[in-house]
Parts: sequence; C-alpha cells; structure tokens
Amino acid sequence: LQQALCRQLAEVLYRGIVDFRYRHPYPVSSSRLGEITAASFLPLPPLPFFGELLAISPSKSHVFVPSNRLEEIFLLLSISESIGQRDGWQDQLSARSVHNLLIQLLGSLRQFRLLGDMLCSVLRSQTEQDRYLWLQYALCLFSDRMFDQAVSAIRLRLQLNTDCNNGSDADMYLLAARIFAENLGAYDQAIEMAESAYRCSNNAHVKSRCLLLVGLAMSLRVDSGPSTVHLDRSMTRRRPEAVVTVLKRAAVLDPSDYMAEFYLALEYAFDGRLELAECHCRR
Repeated sequence: LQQALCRQLAEVLYRGIVDFRYRHPYPVSSSRLGEITAASFLPLPPLPFFGELLAISPSKSHVFVPSNRLEEIFLLLSISESIGQRDGWQDQLSARSVHNLLIQLLGSLRQFRLLGDMLCSVLRSQTEQDRYLWLQYALCLFSDRMFDQAVSAIRLRLQLNTDCNNGSDADMYLLAARIFAENLGAYDQAIEMAESAYRCSNNAHVKSRCLLLVGLAMSLRVDSGPSTVHLDRSMTRRRPEAVVTVLKRAAVLDPSDYMAEFYLALEYAFDGRLELAECHCRR
C-alpha cells in the first residue's frame, strides 16, 4: 500500500502540479526554510520507516526534507522503488510506472549517471530481462558519453529479441552504427550495424538512413586510412565509387530526404566533380 501511495503521489506532483502551486511539505517559517534546505544536502544515515517520517520534526538534521517539487518527486519514487525491490513488485505495471517516472525525471534533469546506476541495479535484480529497460539503459549510457558501455548494452538488448523484422531493433542497430562511426572510429563495425538495420526494417525512410550511414562510414574510413594513400603528395585521393553508389541508393529510396542529396553532393565535391555536386545541391 505504501509503495502504491508513494507512486501515486509522485504522479500527482509530476503531472498535475506546477512549480508555482507547489507548497513545502512542512509548514515552516521563512527563517527555518534556509536551515532545512541546508540540512537536506547532508549525508543521510539509514532512514526510519517512511510512515514515521511524517511525525518527525523537520528541525532534525538527519531527516531529508525536499526543498522543491522535483526533490519530493524523486524522494517518493525512490521510496516506492525501494519498497518494490524489497518486497517484490505486485505487478509489472506498477514497476514500469515507477521506472518510467524516474527515467523522465532524471532525464529532464540530465542526471544520467544517477539514472544509469538506478537502471543497472534494477536490471541486475530482474529474473526476466526487460528489453525496454535495456533500451533505456543504453540511451542513458549514450547520453552520459559512455560509448563503449552503451554499445555493450545495445548488443545485450538485441540478443533478447530473435525477431529481426522489428522497427525498434533497426533503431538500435542505427544507434550502434552512429556510435561506432562518430565516437569510436570503428567504421567497419558501423557499416556492419547499419547493414543489419537495413535488413531489419521495412520502412523506406529508415532504409535510406541505413544506406546513408553505410556511405558515411565508408567515406570516413577512406579519410582516416593513411595506409591507402600513396606517399606522393602530388597524387590526389580519389573517392571510392562504392560510396557514391550507396548514397545514390539512399537518395532513390527516399527522394524527400535532403540528407542523402547533401552528402552525395559532398562526395562529388571531394572528388572534384563540381557540376554533379552543384546539381545535387540544387535538388
């Protein structure tokens, strides 16, 4: 019951109360508010039973007193999640609701490290892995710029689903391809992930973006590979025709997508074919 009440009160505060209507949980004077706010940032010893918190005077420094609406929401959700982990969730809907609210709250506050620790603890305690939580964990690691761990989480998330014809799987492959290409410089793995996303999707726009990522990864691989360049500086580096071919396929799949036309024009410009580059820029 306490777990459900904490969750429901957090939902009311998060979805139904705006900041200027929020009132402090204790009726304190303005002279005491500064002392309570300062005390709220002190290290916390083990808290008493939540039902006893309401009867404790807020003047005691070991009691965390929320100083704003978001702090109270986080406190309520943390209590609800702790009770659920200790006593076991009555149903998955309640667990999903609490975790969703925590993800929205901490994500909006950009507290990705705290959110990642919470999701990691939840995933470790689960007997049956939740693909949705693995997705959120991967996105959290990506937002926190922990790219190697994000790729590992994406791989684990993809292993939980054997059905390749899944739009969400295509998105995960594309995210992994982007991380490999933009952040890790692993262009071969980026091409592999983008091709897997192409096979998993039936959407023309998504397929176009998959081919676009393949073309960009191939182009970046050429630019970053000094071993493929002759030592003679008078020789210019020619762009592989395979890059242009892939980008052309991307433009054909989704004619309304300007990104494929832009990068196709860029490849032509790099290769010195300025008339073709201008033609694609005008499109």
